[in-house]
Amino acid sequence: MASATTEHRIRVRDATEADVPAMVDIHFDAFGADVMGQLLNPGGVSEDAKQKLGAGFTPPFEETVEKGKILLKVAEIIPGDAADDDKTPGEVVAFAKWVLFRRPRTEEQWNVKQTFTEEMLGKGTNIEVYSDFIERLHDERRQLAKGNPVLLLNILAVTTHRQRLGAGSELLRQGLKIADELGLPSNLESSPMGYLLYKRFGFEDVSVVDLEVTKRWGPVKPEGAHWGEKNGISVGGPLPEGYFRTVVMSRPPRSTTTA
Repeated sequence: MASATTEHRIRVRDATEADVPAMVDIHFDAFGADVMGQLLNPGGVSEDAKQKLGAGFTPPFEETVEKGKILLKVAEIIPGDAADDDKTPGEVVAFAKWVLFRRPRTEEQWNVKQTFTEEMLGKGTNIEVYSDFIERLHDERRQLAKGNPVLLLNILAVTTHRQRLGAGSELLRQGLKIADELGLPSNLESSPMGYLLYKRFGFEDVSVVDLEVTKRWGPVKPEGAHWGEKNGISVGGPLPEGYFRTVVMSRPPRSTTTA
């Protein structure tokens, strides 16, 4: 597919049920090429896994104190000369899933661990890898917020052939606007490739989750690959050889008032 020209605009809107198939494809395209994507879905992504992921993207969403409120946004590329009336069809190239916790939660409400199964995640998913990797991220997420009001960036994904066009930045910008208006911090767990983007938007390192890959699972880091060795050094130190690093990050709210 031809790449977008410089004459384009990024439009962000609320996701609808019709966007779910595109979001699922974007998710597995964006994360499937790195070592964690390959370990999580060693035989490729099954249709069952796609359906299970899509079920979590299907609005409407009920807000609860325990689970918060899911906010789903998609970013579209539209021609730069198109009318600015939201009627011009666009190509969905990215999406963001935020979870808004606007009310405090008790420890019984926030400190809840989840058991992952193939029935939950879809056929072909490596449950052992998923449980080790994702469960540790969720532990860090819970300990950082500790039930306080927060806006959590759960997923930010841009399809690989439309990266570096501003879609991810615009999704991030609009989500952080919500956090700032509510006076809430924003938390996330950064993959190696997203780290510099989040730094530019004011996120700071809190902790790291280093997953032993080579010795435990077998894959060796290819030459030129990025497993997070330059990220989170201030809080995690140098990344051991054969490990994959995810950085837990937080951004305080910024004032929305102007002089």
